[in-house]
Amino acid sequence: MSTLPQMVEYIRDAGINVVVALDFKDQKAVEPAYWALKNLTNKAGVPANEWCIYKLSSVWYPTPEVFEALPWVQDAFRSGVQLAFILTYDPRNVDKFDQLNSMRKFATTNYTIST
Repeated sequence: MSTLPQMVEYIRDAGINVVVALDFKDQKAVEPAYWALKNLTNKAGVPANEWCIYKLSSVWYPTPEVFEALPWVQDAFRSGVQLAFILTYDPRNVDKFDQLNSMRKFATTNYTIST
């Protein structure tokens, strides 16, 4: 079984031009994925964290402020990496969290590309 960095290195070495959707099911896996990809690029030199899209549950980060305060997100912004973020709706959380309000807030950012 290959690791995420191995897959990205294969994409680079093969010169494949793709977008990789990282569909996270566990919040604890998000930050390690960012750091594992931080110094990897495609063949054209574009950072992997720009063409690997982060698909994350809306309940993990309720507002852009919470998301942007994370050390790995701050590192991406400082490094000039344009993160691509997809906020996902989860019907199991309808009574626990106002996902629509959260999506409205994220829709105003330059890194939220879809919902």
